[in-house]
Amino acid sequence: MGNDDLGLNANKTDADSNIPAWFEEENGYSKNDQPGELYNLRADLAQKHNLYATETAKVKELTKLLESIRAKGQVR
Repeated sequence: MGNDDLGLNANKTDADSNIPAWFEEENGYSKNDQPGELYNLRADLAQKHNLYATETAKVKELTKLLESIRAKGQVR
């Protein structure tokens, strides 16, 4: 779900990652311990800095928007 330059993934995605830990560390990726993901795709295209914990108002706004879309049966 996107809005402006932000992209929200309402679910945690790295739990089943096959990417080796050394690769993530070497390339500046941090461990994701949040229940979802929010990235500024204009400034962080590589999605290295999860804003989910710091941009809580935007997470709530986009989650509400996503829920309203799902309630209408729109999933794509």
